[in-house]
Amino acid sequence: MRTCPVEGSTAGLMRSIFPEKVCPGCHADKIETLRHRSYPHLKAEACTSCGHYLKTVDLRKDAGAVPLVDEIASTELDKQSRERGFVKLEVNVAGL
Repeated sequence: MRTCPVEGSTAGLMRSIFPEKVCPGCHADKIETLRHRSYPHLKAEACTSCGHYLKTVDLRKDAGAVPLVDEIASTELDKQSRERGFVKLEVNVAGL
């Protein structure tokens, strides 16, 4: 199971839980994982069914990671996802 902060919630306190390898948007299990070498603890999980992606932070790989900061800073991963034809499921608090 993954725990995901709900976009727009105060300090990311609200969370939703959904199964790994399942799109939180359409619930399909057709997930492609995209990574960028600059962010080994981040990945974009892209759904080949609905075309949306969601970035996730693996705190096991970097316990000091700050998910909101890493989400905003990892624009190269967003660029890579868009170049593959995927659209972000939800924009972050910075509107990106």
